[in-house]
Amino acid sequence: LIPAGSALAIVVLGGAILYAGGLALRIQRLHARTEKKARDRERRYRLLADNATDLITRHHVSGDVEFASPAARSIVGCAAVELLGDGLFNRVHVADRPAFLQALSEADRTGKAVAAEFRLRRGDLDARPEFVWLEMRCRPAVDPSDAGRTLVAVTRDVTVRKEYEAAFE
Repeated sequence: LIPAGSALAIVVLGGAILYAGGLALRIQRLHARTEKKARDRERRYRLLADNATDLITRHHVSGDVEFASPAARSIVGCAAVELLGDGLFNRVHVADRPAFLQALSEADRTGKAVAAEFRLRRGDLDARPEFVWLEMRCRPAVDPSDAGRTLVAVTRDVTVRKEYEAAFE
């Protein structure tokens, strides 16, 4: 026979183990639900970025591109990966680079949305230059992965509009 004090200790210990086990299972389920929600949210954002007809880019405050959507192929004529780092900047017409950088800088400095129009070299950089007119609207954002400052830009081809404007001048 087990003494009464020892039996009580075994029951209390068993109860504590069961409680801790149940708590661990609840924490694990909560963590799994949170991860699933994060994956679902990422899939929704990826769906939007992958299917947008405008080019969506995320820029470091220095101007370097950290993300470019697949619309790079239709708008810029190259793979999105070619725009990373200073790839996008290197395609901006030299005369329009100050406007491009000013828009990013002003959005970062003021915390407000800023727009800029500039010419961008389309297609293969080794081929004969072909420039298109783009309109970029950028605004500051906070990167949820590290709470750091970033800039998000949506850019569209406005070449046809610029040609119409030139025809009426």
